[in-house]
Amino acid sequence: MFEVAEATDTHVRFILRDSVETRKHYPFSFELNVIYRLIGEELSVTYRVVNRDDTVLPFSIVGHPAFNIPFAEGTFEDYTIDFGETRTLDRLLLEGPYLTGAYQPLGERRYIPLTHHLFDQDALIFEQIEYAALRHQPSGRAIVMESPHFTHFGIWSPPHSDAPFVCLEPWFGHADYKGHRKDIRHKEDMQLLDPGESFEATYTLYTE
Repeated sequence: MFEVAEATDTHVRFILRDSVETRKHYPFSFELNVIYRLIGEELSVTYRVVNRDDTVLPFSIVGHPAFNIPFAEGTFEDYTIDFGETRTLDRLLLEGPYLTGAYQPLGERRYIPLTHHLFDQDALIFEQIEYAALRHQPSGRAIVMESPHFTHFGIWSPPHSDAPFVCLEPWFGHADYKGHRKDIRHKEDMQLLDPGESFEATYTLYTE
């Protein structure tokens, strides 16, 4: 459970520290801060990880905010994922909960139309995406996420369902590959934080 460390009209900082219970599953001493700030009409979300241990701290951290679709008028299929500009998109493929190491080329495109079947093979996973918007194409209205510096980006809605939401997920780290060694210190894209050091990353949300 997080504690509220600070709170004002425009920001709140939650804090989580290791405990006897967490160390049964994750044997490291750490401090995790999650900070929400309202800056004008933007919401920023900051993750701050502090290594309180005397050894290297391996960790991954991701965002998982969900957004109702539709948020304007229309149906789910009236919305697109807008990457802000035309770019080469290569989707990392999953088999069950594991990455396969294979890519699905989606070609040069700016938009991916939303359908529920888009998520039949689970999340759409890409390497670094700094801008992604859920856009109502008829009106142009959008919810925008800017997530510079995150290593990967997931887009998810429950597979084989008509769930009325989509998650935009900036990631530091990702699922295991098939056949992984089960040692997180050697996992690809694991963050490794030296004793006494801190890590910080922020994503921002706003509407257009």
